Amino acid sequence: MDAALLADYTFDEDTSSAVGTAPDLEHLASASVFTTITVDGETLQVLEVEPGEGLRLAGLAELAEDEYTFLLRVRLASNPSYQKIVDFKNRAADQGLYLFDDFLRYFGDSPEPPYTRARQVAGDELVQIALTRRSSDDLVRVYLNGKQAFAFIDDGGLAEIGTDGVIHFLMDDTQFSSTENPQGVVDRIRIWDTALTDEEIADLAPDPGASAPLLSKVADYEFDSTLTSDVGSVPALEYLGSGATYSGTRLTIEAGSGLRLAPATGVPSDRYTMVFDMTLVDTSGWRKIVDFASRSVNPGVYLNAAFPVFASESPIDGLPTVEVDVPFQMAVTRDSFTERVNVFIDGEMRLSFLDAGGDAVVGGTGELFFLVDDTAGGGADHPEGSIDRLRIWDGAMTPAQIEALVPVPGIFHDAFEASAGGK
Repeated sequence: MDAALLADYTFDEDTSSAVGTAPDLEHLASASVFTTITVDGETLQVLEVEPGEGLRLAGLAELAEDEYTFLLRVRLASNPSYQKIVDFKNRAADQGLYLFDDFLRYFGDSPEPPYTRARQVAGDELVQIALTRRSSDDLVRVYLNGKQAFAFIDDGGLAEIGTDGVIHFLMDDTQFSSTENPQGVVDRIRIWDTALTDEEIADLAPDPGASAPLLSKVADYEFDSTLTSDVGSVPALEYLGSGATYSGTRLTIEAGSGLRLAPATGVPSDRYTMVFDMTLVDTSGWRKIVDFASRSVNPGVYLNAAFPVFASESPIDGLPTVEVDVPFQMAVTRDSFTERVNVFIDGEMRLSFLDAGGDAVVGGTGELFFLVDDTAGGGADHPEGSIDRLRIWDGAMTPAQIEALVPVPGIFHDAFEASAGGK
């Protein structure tokens, strides 16, 4: 059965639908403020949404309670707490689609809550969130920018629309504090009468680089028999061993013979993206990848038993992500506005935390160490293997940009660059 578009709210100075006979959305505010934003050179008409002033939809008769697709294009402020995106129970139950700590989650209160965490929404980034439910098997799927974030079987009806047919967007329920309200702008809301397929959702997704910050690449070390960068004004890396050994386009890393960048010219101390293409010969135990404090303290980016950690911060999942003698890509980002640090392995986020204490800020000496342990804890957590490339940008890339950097396995120099940098 072909999907029918039941409603298309574009917020061009009102809350009416551009298609069909869908009722107007009710903006739960004393006054609606329509404005424009510019994203990638395109001017968009949007509705401002303040906390507690979301949208209410009632009376869309053609919409079934157990099968649908909702597609929202929004830009929301970063928030470490819960923010409710869609409510199907007329605000009478503590369940629905949320952002929590900037991750998409579906929360419900009976009996086994699907409490799923996947794919981070970068604060203040225009994103497309899709939510589908299929009646034939009760399958619920949630997407971010065209890619599935998570799915679950909704045999308890958590994501079924209540019998009164009332749906709320960007508005908390009334069961507890009623403070889990997002703030930002909404550009578009579309509703279909059936569950769109993965391919259809992907076709509706924005460009992966859309609304992404424009960054400058400040360093690109390709290790073609040299430790100098192909871009920027950063100095050459210092090899901490007795002599640098190259194998093709790779620099061999012996235990304790990592790299030093001093001074880290052009690298802002509190915001950056670092991308490593490398191979390790041993992934057991602790292996320090990035040191921010002149090797004087323990905190830094590590691999521990093949998954990324930072001090006491735990990975999103405990599954091993790095294999011995298999090339992989590791990316580390820090955003100065949100103070969030993300670590990715082969384009998938594996660690995310708020760095309010500044442990991932480049220290006062302005130097960075790579692939060598600090001297505070015994100095034995050295990686061994080889590095093919190290790139640094002057800000935090989005998850979509990081994903776009992932190369064909083992062919690092043929990697696609994200829209932020370019080769």
